Amino acid sequence: MKVLSFSVENFRGYTNKVILNVGDFTGLFGKNDAGKSTIFEAMDIFLMRQMHKKRLMKRIGILI
Repeated sequence: MKVLSFSVENFRGYTNKVILNVGDFTGLFGKNDAGKSTIFEAMDIFLMRQMHKKRLMKRIGILI
């Protein structure tokens, strides 16, 4: 899977929608407490949820 873009909205300090375009090499930089770790936390939550959903679907025979 290749992530092309990622958006965060209404998560921790991000109340407005923020879109992060992802290339072959993408870096996040900024001052302390700017929300860099929050972006990674949101990505982790989303990706773990997707992996769990895929495993569950495979377990019950929906996924080939």
